[in-house]
Amino acid sequence: MCFFSAGETKYSLDEAKTLRIELLRTADTVDSLSKKIAILGMNTESPPQGQALKLQQTIRNGVAQFLKKHVIGLPSLPTQDEIAAFQERRR
Repeated sequence: MCFFSAGETKYSLDEAKTLRIELLRTADTVDSLSKKIAILGMNTESPPQGQALKLQQTIRNGVAQFLKKHVIGLPSLPTQDEIAAFQERRR
């Protein structure tokens, strides 16, 4: 990921860093919500059973798998020097 482009638009390293931080914060929020869904109603007199429990577990497991596959393995961004070196090699 040495060029930050999509179509005709070029992105700066600062924009990429901002988007990466926003993505990681959103992933953290989604993870937190899925954990809350997983324990929803567990401390009540009639905790979820059957399909409701299965749905809660499926949501949690799905989110965990998605985050593991797409967010945890997210590569770090190159430094400004690495980008400059790559651009120099391309010339």
